[in-house]
Amino acid sequence: MSKTTNTTTNIKDVIKEIKEYQAMQDELKKQINELKEEAIEWLDENELDEILTDEGKITYREVISKRFNSTAFKKDFADIYDEYTTQTSNMRFTCK
Repeated sequence: MSKTTNTTTNIKDVIKEIKEYQAMQDELKKQINELKEEAIEWLDENELDEILTDEGKITYREVISKRFNSTAFKKDFADIYDEYTTQTSNMRFTCK
């Protein structure tokens, strides 16, 4: 067996394993979200926004934050926007 064939076989195994773990991750996220919904329902029914037990603490409350609307700012002040933006670069890995 040539090195290229062996490498191809190994990378196929790696891709297969990544996809298996991604499927497991998706299932775990689904289960976690179902449990979160159950906890939120319990908090709502008991008119609480926080509960502390020996197992841990959960909270469910409104959080207000402010966000900078860069799209509107760029539209209204394109020249200033360009002066204060910088280009960035990163590597992205995907497996589908």
